[in-house]
Amino acid sequence: MTTSQQDSLYSAGGELSADQLTQMLNAGLHGDTSAVSEEPGGAPATATDPASTPAAPAVEAIAKPGGDAAPAEPDPANAVVLAKDGKHTIPYEKLEQARQGEQRWKSEAERETARAAAAEAALAELQAQAGQRAADGKAPTETDKLAAQAGAAIEAGADPELFGDYSEEGLRAGLLKLHAATREQLKAELKAELQAEVERELAPLRQHRQASAEEVHSNAIYTAHPDVDSIAQSAEFDAWLKAMPSYTQSAARGVLDGGTTEQVIELFKDYKAATSASTAPAPKDPPNDPAKAAKEKLAALEVPVPNSLSDIPGGRPGGGTLFERLDSLQGADLFNAMNDLTEEQREGFLNRKT
Repeated sequence: MTTSQQDSLYSAGGELSADQLTQMLNAGLHGDTSAVSEEPGGAPATATDPASTPAAPAVEAIAKPGGDAAPAEPDPANAVVLAKDGKHTIPYEKLEQARQGEQRWKSEAERETARAAAAEAALAELQAQAGQRAADGKAPTETDKLAAQAGAAIEAGADPELFGDYSEEGLRAGLLKLHAATREQLKAELKAELQAEVERELAPLRQHRQASAEEVHSNAIYTAHPDVDSIAQSAEFDAWLKAMPSYTQSAARGVLDGGTTEQVIELFKDYKAATSASTAPAPKDPPNDPAKAAKEKLAALEVPVPNSLSDIPGGRPGGGTLFERLDSLQGADLFNAMNDLTEEQREGFLNRKT
């Protein structure tokens, strides 16, 4: 303790306030040998020039019955305690709250322990009385029976406080509560067991229904697009998806992962429509058709119908009769015309010439 601390202690009549006592304890724990501030909430004195340090205000004294003066108690709201790191402070109010909470829980634990001990002693007394009556050959009383049931319940894990003061009424009420809780627990366990059994029975049906729905889904897609497997695994399909805008691409991939049957079919339909124009083969030349080629050549060789004899190469006016027309022909034209005549016409024409 420093000289200033001793002076402060003497000036207070040998008594320190809670704030001053806390500062002294912190100073000792953290190696702070400076004087404790006599002003509540004030800073410790430093080794500076006394002339340059303003004088600390005097502590207002309160007269005691014996004539001794005591400093005013500091305001707990302004008191702080230095933390272990030596840099931060903890409000004294927080420490006081923690201390009170610890005391409250400690008192509660002590009361619980006392109640448990009292209950154990009461049960032991009842069991001892029941044992004495049994040793004397007397029939067990109603309290003895209830105490035996309560003891078995406590050994099985029941709360000893459930039976109150361990009188006959307390034992009966506790056992009734215990039985009611046991019934509720059994009911809950039975309900859970029944639900589990129902789930086990329905599991195959649900799996079958799910498998049937998936089969219908797959069959519809394969019917619309038999090549869906090769398309879905192709690099072209992946490139088509990546070429989409980001918002459209995420929607398309969502359809692949969990879309409806109609959505999946429509997606692959759009892919085929988008890629068919770029992948369509060039039209091939039709195979040569001899009949068509002959018709085209004949059409090219057709001679227009002459409007006069001058339009006919080597043409000249013919006679009125058949023989006169034949007389106007020469060479190949006459030969071809003779082939078109009947036998009688040819003989008549030849006889006429001779």
